[in-house]
Amino acid sequence: MHRELKAEACRKPRETLRGQQKVFSRFMRMYNEERPHEALEMRKPFIVHERSKRPYPQKIEEWVYPADWKVRNICANGIIRVGRAEQVFVTSSLQGKKIGLEPLGNEIYRLYFREFLLGFLDFNERKVYDILEYMYVPRL
Repeated sequence: MHRELKAEACRKPRETLRGQQKVFSRFMRMYNEERPHEALEMRKPFIVHERSKRPYPQKIEEWVYPADWKVRNICANGIIRVGRAEQVFVTSSLQGKKIGLEPLGNEIYRLYFREFLLGFLDFNERKVYDILEYMYVPRL
């Protein structure tokens, strides 16, 4: 799809945003309403597509981590502060978001974004381990 979009709508970019939007809109209409898709048994996407029954929230509620967890903000460069001067890189994809650190003991924490486990943080080593990597790190 992306190769087709690029060939159809981006090889000769239009001079204005309005002109470019018209090209994109024409491509989307052709791609979704006129062209059958092999992956859909030669049906057109607009025939197969169903709207989600889940309502889209107007405002995403702030996530509340348990009171005994540490909560840290991920800075613009993907780091969290673990002390006054110490920093650990977590991920730049969640910059500006809050993550929760569930204590496991010995300064080791499970690292969560909302209900999703990201990995493990070892404060002693100032290192984040992914889930599989952590299973093979020797512990004292």
